[in-house]
Amino acid sequence: MIFDKICFKILPMKMSPQYFPIERGLYEVAPGLRPLGHDFGNGHFDQKIFQITDEFPIYRQNMIECRQERLGKYFLTLNLSTERLLTLTKFLVDRYLAEYPQYFSLKGFHLHCAHTGDVIEFDQEWNFLGFSSITPMSPQVTHALDALSLQVPEDIAMVCRELHNDVPTDHLAFLHLCSPSHWAAEDKIGKNFFDIHTPIPGIDKINRMSDKMVETIINKGPFVRFIWSFVTDKRLNHHPIAPEDKDQVIWTGRTFNKEQDIPFYFRVERQTTSGFPGDQSCLFTIGVNFLTGHEVKNDPNKRDQLILALMSMTPESRVYKGVSGCFDELVDWLKN
Repeated sequence: MIFDKICFKILPMKMSPQYFPIERGLYEVAPGLRPLGHDFGNGHFDQKIFQITDEFPIYRQNMIECRQERLGKYFLTLNLSTERLLTLTKFLVDRYLAEYPQYFSLKGFHLHCAHTGDVIEFDQEWNFLGFSSITPMSPQVTHALDALSLQVPEDIAMVCRELHNDVPTDHLAFLHLCSPSHWAAEDKIGKNFFDIHTPIPGIDKINRMSDKMVETIINKGPFVRFIWSFVTDKRLNHHPIAPEDKDQVIWTGRTFNKEQDIPFYFRVERQTTSGFPGDQSCLFTIGVNFLTGHEVKNDPNKRDQLILALMSMTPESRVYKGVSGCFDELVDWLKN
């Protein structure tokens, strides 16, 4: 694709950072918040919210395909005030410029994105004015957060908090989710922390302190945390509802077959939070990367940690993580 050639010409050839967030051989549902910048062995990437590597064209193409299916399936806002929209817009622009000055430049109020060929235009108050691109098959964009989300591999969200009669309430006000792990943006937009996370087995203890969690990520931080899952393909988009032209079983991506060249992938989500105490809101990002099953199996520490973590899972957690139907076969493959 011409687009890929443009990006590969500009992007440095740097491998994606790698994370293996299993500690103590235990599967646990916990906040796991660490200060952003904690050294995980990935150099400058660990310092950043956004991790643009030579693999970015894969993420960009995925976003293009999502919006070609139906933009409203992957990008939504609800009860997002103008003030909070502008707070997030300015923060993203500033962060892009600070983290990747080789890709982003600001000329007046035009944000030039060299790695995509996009230009995002704002007025002096940072209201969105327009979007243009030299990229073939460039998308039609009419919202600042949609335009800005197209420039980084991470999915982006905003959580907002209010006080009603001195009782705190929160809601998910914005979500640009093109790499979902078996959950849908349309099911989550507008919901609070408690309701969003209720389907997760073992989340009860965290949900009992959901108000405190939201208060923490808004007023403190920034933080980084990780979650992992089991998949049998490397596709980024695992929306629970397959596109009309796709087979639902294959789309789900959890059909383990030990005879395949790569029987499974260890999918890791790096999540960051950046709070805005002034207007009681928070940026939440989700970055996805993968290890192959062989990379896990051939590293004795990773292999043993994963086996122990799998063995520590409850039956409900095995179902949630997609390993219940192949649990014994998966563990046997890792051991032998």
